[in-house]
Amino acid sequence: QTVRTANFEVTGTKTVETPAGSFEAYVVDVTVGDDKVSGTVHLRKTAPHHVVKTKLDVSTPRGTRTISQSLSRMSTSTSGSGTR
Repeated sequence: QTVRTANFEVTGTKTVETPAGSFEAYVVDVTVGDDKVSGTVHLRKTAPHHVVKTKLDVSTPRGTRTISQSLSRMSTSTSGSGTR
């Protein structure tokens, strides 16, 4: 097993559009290891700070692969019992 360092840096805020809607989000730049994984994660500014959008580039022996993810739906409970 190899241990790699992950670095996260909040570089700003922006409005992010996803299939689940529009969110004000923190923009977080991510690097892991020797830049084998790098990209951007958008975290919702309002608590709970869900990941609403991600784009990561992963270096492999076969070349660079891109992983993208967007929040497709979200619902929250106001009764304190969690998500529905």
